[in-house]
Amino acid sequence: NGLLTAVSNVTSVMVTPYALTYPTFYLVGAASYIPTPASAPGWDAAAAQILYKKDNKSIIYTYMKPANFRFLGQQAWGPTNYSIDAPGTDAASRYFKQTSTNIIFGDNENMKFTDPEGIYMLEIDADGTKQSLKATPSPLGYKYDNLYLVGSMNGWSDTNAMPMTKVSEGVFEITTAVATDAEFKFLGQKSWDGALEWGHILKDNNGNSGFLGPKGDNSNIVYKGAGGNKITVNLKAGTYTIQ
Repeated sequence: NGLLTAVSNVTSVMVTPYALTYPTFYLVGAASYIPTPASAPGWDAAAAQILYKKDNKSIIYTYMKPANFRFLGQQAWGPTNYSIDAPGTDAASRYFKQTSTNIIFGDNENMKFTDPEGIYMLEIDADGTKQSLKATPSPLGYKYDNLYLVGSMNGWSDTNAMPMTKVSEGVFEITTAVATDAEFKFLGQKSWDGALEWGHILKDNNGNSGFLGPKGDNSNIVYKGAGGNKITVNLKAGTYTIQ
């Protein structure tokens, strides 16, 4: 019938997926708990507080007060700074497209936190479609008289929880053997029924990142080191260390 049939060559296309990488954020500024330098507390880039990062989210439960702050991309003033995306902000530092109502423009480099002082959950969503920052009050503060260690080292017995020594407001420590794979949490009372409880940051998230989460948003701390004997907790910073 005069029709021609054409057959084309088969072409293969190989697609290589790449994992998205998200920024690491360091908190710095007068709004933070950072005590240094003495002449301008909070503005010590070398002491800037890193946030816990999981996928596109960066989170920390930490002290904030009404004052200016920003985030750095490193523990130094350059090259990367992150602030609110507003006309008055230096162009290179414009990042956060959305912020909670208690975070506003501060100056050409900084944002300003406006809520009363206390412990807040800072949450950054670095997804390119969001680039958001919000500060939500934590259910727990940091000014407590007592803190106790409870976990595999004492059979998870709340009534026999191990007392920690208060070093300063919000800072406690204890010297005890911490074996590899030891699991534990911290209590503000010798009972699981009380409100004062801290563990590894976020629910269903056992680990040993050094970040704390309050009751309702924590998991077990699981120590993976070679053995330690001193645990220090800083409820104001939202962190712990094992040495």
